[in-house]
Amino acid sequence: MNAPLSQVFAGRTDELAALRAAFGDTAGGPALALVTGEAGIGKTRLLTEFTAGLPVGTRLLAGECLEIGGLPYAPFVTVVRAAIRELGAAGAAALLPSGPSELARWFPVLGAATPEGGAAGRGRLFEEILGFLEGLAASAPTVIVLEDLHWADSATRELLHFVVRNLTAPGVLIVTTVRAEEAGHLGALLPSLARGPGARRVDLARFTVEEVAAQLTGIDGRPPDPAETVRVHRRSEGIPLFVESLDRTGHGMPPGLREQLLSGLTTLPDRSRAILRAASVIGVRVRHDLLVATTGLDDAVIDGPLLPLIERALLIPDEHGYRFRHALIRTAVHDGLLPGERVRLHTRCATALTGLPGEHAPALAEHWAAAGDSARALEWAWRAAGVAGASYAYAEQLRWLRRVIDAWAPDSGAMLGVSRQAVLETAIGVCSRAGEFQTGVDLASLALSELDRVSEPERAAVFLDHRGRLRYRIDGQGLADLREALGLLPGDARGNALASLAGAHLSDGDLEAVDAPAGEALRIGRATGDHLLTVIALATIGIRLALGGETGAWEPVLAEATALAAEHGDPDLHVGLLFYLARARAEAGDFRGCADSAERGLALARRYGLDRSRGPMLTVFLVESHIALGRWDPARRALHEAFAADPAALYRGVLVALRGLTDLARGDVGAATAALDELAAAPGGRPEILLPHRIVLAARIARDGGRSAAPVLAEAGEPAAALRPWLLLPAAASVAEDAGFWRERATVLPAHGPLQQAARATTLARLDGASAAEWDAVTACWRDLGVTGEVAESLLAAAEAARGEGDRESAVRRVREAVDAARELGDAGVTARAEDLARRMRVTPSAHDGPGRFALTARELDVLALVAEGRGNRQIAQDLFISVNTVGVHVSRVLTKLGARGRTEAAAIARREGLLGGE
Repeated sequence: MNAPLSQVFAGRTDELAALRAAFGDTAGGPALALVTGEAGIGKTRLLTEFTAGLPVGTRLLAGECLEIGGLPYAPFVTVVRAAIRELGAAGAAALLPSGPSELARWFPVLGAATPEGGAAGRGRLFEEILGFLEGLAASAPTVIVLEDLHWADSATRELLHFVVRNLTAPGVLIVTTVRAEEAGHLGALLPSLARGPGARRVDLARFTVEEVAAQLTGIDGRPPDPAETVRVHRRSEGIPLFVESLDRTGHGMPPGLREQLLSGLTTLPDRSRAILRAASVIGVRVRHDLLVATTGLDDAVIDGPLLPLIERALLIPDEHGYRFRHALIRTAVHDGLLPGERVRLHTRCATALTGLPGEHAPALAEHWAAAGDSARALEWAWRAAGVAGASYAYAEQLRWLRRVIDAWAPDSGAMLGVSRQAVLETAIGVCSRAGEFQTGVDLASLALSELDRVSEPERAAVFLDHRGRLRYRIDGQGLADLREALGLLPGDARGNALASLAGAHLSDGDLEAVDAPAGEALRIGRATGDHLLTVIALATIGIRLALGGETGAWEPVLAEATALAAEHGDPDLHVGLLFYLARARAEAGDFRGCADSAERGLALARRYGLDRSRGPMLTVFLVESHIALGRWDPARRALHEAFAADPAALYRGVLVALRGLTDLARGDVGAATAALDELAAAPGGRPEILLPHRIVLAARIARDGGRSAAPVLAEAGEPAAALRPWLLLPAAASVAEDAGFWRERATVLPAHGPLQQAARATTLARLDGASAAEWDAVTACWRDLGVTGEVAESLLAAAEAARGEGDRESAVRRVREAVDAARELGDAGVTARAEDLARRMRVTPSAHDGPGRFALTARELDVLALVAEGRGNRQIAQDLFISVNTVGVHVSRVLTKLGARGRTEAAAIARREGLLGGE
């Protein structure tokens, strides 16, 4: 008989070393290890070996994501429960903030729980778990193992992402296991986690022939001969689970995975096989009391037939019962159930689970569905949707609501106490919060197809309004729906429809069309006491004033809206207002204020589960502000998090363009060009929103020595049709051949506020070949706004103009200022062009540079020293405790400042110029 896998450990030397190194990293800060591999590859076995070798005194806490019926946050619930058991209720409660606690709703022994339904509940829960884990690490090194992340519900994924992103205390290692073939269920989460600081990815490959030989030796202590090894390796394809299941001959291995997994079960006693089949119905984790109830056996009888399952390591005992040694075994057994047997066992399991304490709605919905009881499955699915919604787990809530809608029967409304139309409306609202805009459009269309617009005009108007607003968030094509909704409503019932219509006109950039519907919506909101409508109308009016250049007028309007929103307590509304504030401040040229509003909005969006719906549009303004202020690392971090949330097409294209600009800043013209190609191949979103960003990126690529921007400029059409024309005009003017066309547009378009006026001055200066003095005026405009990049560009243009005018002294002064501004900005392209001009003028690049000096910062000197030692970027990152991306930026800047073509030349220059300290 084969020994259980827990007794056999072969190979995996490098992988085990990587986990131990990750644990060592926790002395300086938190660490993350992502263990990935296909089913049966030995992920759990690797963790068993790793955790067995942890130093004495290390705290080990483990939780698992469940394949069937898992509650939101299930693995974290298990981790916290284990910590409470170790520390005691008082000790665990001491790690939480004083007062009512969200965690006390999970575990009442921790004290008073916060009232249900609090708007900030999800955020408090996340913060409490973060603080709890950091508190644990303060008393002992702590390893948190989260297994089977591929089965994690969206709430667990969001919590893990939050914890990893915000954990700062040393002494914490989080280890997750992910089944490679199911990693797609995680979307962008896995690569997002893997790219974070302190993260290691440990990928388990299939065993080589030598490793199979070692595993076979470990099973029974007898080294196999080469023929046996080759035969088993070929049959098992190097998967350790299959190697364990085969005998040395390799004969009798069925062709399919299920047959292979079940091949060793035929020798079990009949009653043991029956228990295993019952266990497969319950799930990968099997509670003992639930197994007893599902099998119909009592405790005195069940232990005997359980023993062979445990001896064969098919079921592993744990705290409350058992777990399958491998999830594939459970799946294979369950798939082999006869139809009648499946119905009978799921019915018994559901019946037993109903009588157990705790919240089991998701599991009950799954069991009753598998049992074929559609009525009960529908009832529990409705309850499961409520459980998910109370935890701000909107994607999970939508999944359950979709199941309710799909399974709806004529008597479902009476049973659930809610109409189908109400369920559809709830689901559409959840779609908006979950960022599933197309699904919301589809559900709204379904609802409209099921009602009579003539006899039910107000209900029809509700769904038309939903569909129109969601269409705007996809492609801007919802105006017809919004107008139809407005036409179906009488008098003051038109308030919400008017507000939606005003918002649509605002989104289209038709500012004059905003005034009438927004003003009427505000009147209705105030007259009826509808605070939500009042806030929306005020917000729309405020941003309209900001876009119209009425700088002093929008601030009190948005301030009133913000105050009312705080009273209303709607997180989505609050986050939307912060987006409006960010946009207004961007239009006014207040990029620091814009970044502050956007960051606060993003923090709230993450707290309330709105990061996929509201997050991308806030990120656009945050990244634009960071770029304007030369904050490249924060810009890249914000982009990374936005892409991890899988943004809708409306914003994805803009984010791709902004990522291209950050690539250019570190001198990677190739990556920026690839971003431009991505936009051309699948632009997505709305052209009037995306086009300005495409033109800016294309123009910057051309100015930094890349491909011509002419093809993109040819698509520009009428710049006034773009929602933000002043974003594209200065960039287009820098590379356009048809100066007359762009000059006319820059002259005709209204320029509201200092930012647009600076953009107009820049555009005309570039098109008209401005003098040095005229460029000085442009420079002053950008200095007033604090936009370092445009300051550097304007100084560079002024230096060129002064040089052309024969004023060498002024040209030298300006080019040195341009070099200093470009270096402060950290943009490789601008810096290279400024230093190139200085070299062509035969002057020292900067007033701060002495002979042979290169104005390297202390961090850049550290990086240069390690480059000279032959270190790669990843090694440098580990030595200096910074991210690999940050190292790439520093290396790019060092090469630019030294004028080196590569790392070898940079090392040679450093040695020649004495930049390596002791050398």
